[in-house]
Amino acid sequence: MMNQNNADECKTSERGFWALMATQFQGAFNDNAFKVIVVFLLPLMAKDTGYPTTAIAFLIFNLPFLLFPSYAGFLADRFSKQQITLFTKYWEVGVMLLGTAALALQSVPMLWVTLFLMAMQSAFFSPAKYGILPEILKEKRLSWGNGMLQLGTMVAIIAGTAVGAPLVEAFQDRAYLAGGVLVVFSTAGTLASHFITRPQAAAPTRTMPLNPWSGLGRCAHCFRKDRMLLLTVLGIAYFWFAGTLAMQNIIELAKETVSSTALQGQLLTALSLGIGIGSVTAGFLSRGKIRMELIPVGGFGLAVFSAVLGMGAWGFWGSVVLLFGLGFFGGFFVIPLDAMLQKRSPEDMRGDMIATCNFVTFSGMTVSAVLFYLLFNLLGLSTSHIFILSAVMSLIVSIGACFLFPICVSHIIAWCLASMVYRLKVINTDNVPRKGGALLVSNHVSFVDTIILSASTGRKIRYIGDKGYCNAFLLKPMAKLMGVLPVSAGDNPEENAKSLRLATAAIEAGEVVCIFAEGRLTRTGELLPFRRGLERIMNGCDAPIIPVHMDNLWGSIFSYSGGRFFWKMPELLPRPVTVRFGKPLPADTPAADVRQAVAALSEISFTDRQFLLPHQATKKGFEEDVPSFRF
Repeated sequence: MMNQNNADECKTSERGFWALMATQFQGAFNDNAFKVIVVFLLPLMAKDTGYPTTAIAFLIFNLPFLLFPSYAGFLADRFSKQQITLFTKYWEVGVMLLGTAALALQSVPMLWVTLFLMAMQSAFFSPAKYGILPEILKEKRLSWGNGMLQLGTMVAIIAGTAVGAPLVEAFQDRAYLAGGVLVVFSTAGTLASHFITRPQAAAPTRTMPLNPWSGLGRCAHCFRKDRMLLLTVLGIAYFWFAGTLAMQNIIELAKETVSSTALQGQLLTALSLGIGIGSVTAGFLSRGKIRMELIPVGGFGLAVFSAVLGMGAWGFWGSVVLLFGLGFFGGFFVIPLDAMLQKRSPEDMRGDMIATCNFVTFSGMTVSAVLFYLLFNLLGLSTSHIFILSAVMSLIVSIGACFLFPICVSHIIAWCLASMVYRLKVINTDNVPRKGGALLVSNHVSFVDTIILSASTGRKIRYIGDKGYCNAFLLKPMAKLMGVLPVSAGDNPEENAKSLRLATAAIEAGEVVCIFAEGRLTRTGELLPFRRGLERIMNGCDAPIIPVHMDNLWGSIFSYSGGRFFWKMPELLPRPVTVRFGKPLPADTPAADVRQAVAALSEISFTDRQFLLPHQATKKGFEEDVPSFRF
């Protein structure tokens, strides 16, 4: 009971989250300020302007994430993640002291060692930093928390980059003074880490592995069992692979565009600011849920802006605008993936999962650093060519995401329609089980009922639809995309039974199926009698029936009000619509009783609507509350 109380306190308190924000902000600021100092100062110290500092720095920074994944994951699970954060911050102070000494002595080897130790500190901090979020924030705040943390990180990167470049220009011979400032900042970050919420250790009985890669096998087993988790990790890895390629390319683009070191740093600043703003925007649009449909949107945005950057010389300000756009869509791409990784990872091995994700991610980043060296330094490709290559890769990844998860496409369509034409209020979505099969039974008012329901619930829905409509030329691709189960009243009983068995199998496999039990669209706006097909679907099935009612769709242009479909002027835009989910019913509930439950929901919605003035119905009374689909 005490442990549960502690967990509840961690979930509800956000003071510790803001302490984490401050700690992460300072760490990202120091990392990037020091990295910029190294990248711009080392060629001067080595007295070689062709010194491949960028590629070497990225490779060294990646190494610890590849060498110690199991140790980092073990520590984050074995001890409280707040303790690990505190330990790594003290470590950072020591590393900054070493870096200051290296700058004072103008020692190239010491600077490389410092960069490696700094990256090692980040490798051990990362599983604790991201793994602690679901332990101190509620699930509905997870996308918001990731967006805010990403924004804070990007602002810190901007500040560190913006400060690091001018410091090199101002203190070429006294760069150790900049190192002293970074030591002070590290001390401040260490103090902030004391105020992070301290959750319980996730796996306090775990023993430390001798093999630094031993945890990868256990995590790989989880990936094999959970395809979504595997694709999430691969998506995160691609984001940082493309990001690393872009950052290296931007550094070289900056050298081509402007001669001032300070202005060169501002191009990286534009990219970082775009990622930060895009991350917060993605968190806002998620509205407390995980919107995987943002991933292809972000991917196509990355492709477009990369292609435009590669089409010509845009000058300093043109490059700033385009790099901001590139970063903005990058934020759209990565935020749902980060939240999904934290949510789906088993709680007792979340640190291991994030460390394994880091291993895969930094493997991709290492490949990216090597690829950039081959393309730019050896083959002599221009920055424009590399941007075009990035655009092609992002386009392929985005199209692949649409094919792997076609539901993303249908949800984007549903989301857009629901946002522009309707203003949805969704009530009692918690009545839909988070996992496992269920049968939704809804009234049928308009041609867009499937889209409204898809935009309203947190689960992928497979609909039972009329075979004639499913095979229609224009509707067939959408029916296939949404996995519609076709049924025709004209089929013989054996064919109908076969179709209904497909629905039963889908529910038993853990999917959510929806049937419009009236069998056809209402022509009067009234609820028609329910057919008994739902009883045949649920015969012997161990899953709940969820009654659903969609209110106020009658009168829209997609309903039969006025005696015709489509060819009438809309009465109100956006039209307020309420989708209300009833309490789960047993699988053996008769069709007549299910109809009675849907009718009861209709009465509640009708009563609620009577107490709203017209202007309230389109504003306060029907504020959009549309969660995204869960996996």
